[in-house]
Amino acid sequence: MNFPPLKAALLMVAVTGSVAAIAQPSAYSKHRVVSGGVANCMFSTQVLAYKNDNAPGYRLAKTEFASNEPVFARCYFPADLVKYASLGRSYNTLRSNQTYNLDLVAILPGKQEELLISGIGGSYDRPTRDQVRLDIIRSGDCDMALDAAQARRWGISVRKQTKPNKFCPDMQRITAALQREYGDSPVRFCLRAFVPYADETQTIRTYHQGEVQYQKRPKNVQRKRIAEGCFTYDAN
Repeated sequence: MNFPPLKAALLMVAVTGSVAAIAQPSAYSKHRVVSGGVANCMFSTQVLAYKNDNAPGYRLAKTEFASNEPVFARCYFPADLVKYASLGRSYNTLRSNQTYNLDLVAILPGKQEELLISGIGGSYDRPTRDQVRLDIIRSGDCDMALDAAQARRWGISVRKQTKPNKFCPDMQRITAALQREYGDSPVRFCLRAFVPYADETQTIRTYHQGEVQYQKRPKNVQRKRIAEGCFTYDAN
């Protein structure tokens, strides 16, 4: 279809404008920092409220936590989650099960190796989601969660209210155990948000109730990291 020059120019502006609108986060925040396509995570001893950049939690923001202090976090994304839904020709968790992923890892002192503390799925409840609040606390309304085996490792017993088979992280207990094993220095923890995706699939042969079944599963899954932030915790 041929358009007159003026109409074609207006059409081009409309199309590029819509792409730009998708690329920009829905909610402005003066605390959002994007570098290399990855946004930041903030931490505080109080809740980091949504769309309230001057709330007390932000004035108490820090990256060094002392014994028994609670950890509240907010991770920002560089853009609305819908921007990342097109990644991967064959697989993307935003498309397949409406989730992205969040990991909390400890950087083992002296080794620079990572130990997974908690891995959860964040809900892709709206395409315009551009940030997430995470309460990394030991009460039942925590956001991060541990499975039963992880909870036993750290001696954690507080169950997550919405998922009784999951347990809430106790940063004091976890850090104390790591400091007993690796020394008294504060332990560094990093929180990351990412979208798993893949361009290829592979066929897996499985058995179910004595029958051979073939299932297609993603191959060479990659991670599109969209947020990261780190803090230290000292249990002494």
